[in-house]
Amino acid sequence: MPYKNLVHLHNEHRHWLNEFDLYQDEIKYFQHQLAKRNPHITEQEDKEESKYFKEQWIKILAKIDDFRHKVYAHEARLYQKLELANRTKNHVITDEEHHIVKGEMEEFSLQYKSLKIRFQEFVTK
Repeated sequence: MPYKNLVHLHNEHRHWLNEFDLYQDEIKYFQHQLAKRNPHITEQEDKEESKYFKEQWIKILAKIDDFRHKVYAHEARLYQKLELANRTKNHVITDEEHHIVKGEMEEFSLQYKSLKIRFQEFVTK
């Protein structure tokens, strides 16, 4: 798919990076909630669920780090394509990779939001 305006792609990358910042802030809060709650948990099932969420937050933070690197690398490749386009006077940039990254981001976001809902149910029971 041709892109004539790389500003749109850059803005989408910035949006994703801002979402990562928000997710990381939320996870810090969730981890704090778990830490406050853990000494008061007596049921084995609740202890296991608490451990599950603790592990999930760690995994998600690692995924966020991976995605952050992927977005920065993608942005660098787009910049290289733009430089090439400027030298060749071909200002139409095609980049299927952006759609792949976008799909991964949307899937990750849905998974994160689902886990967040389950966590909120856990801490309010």
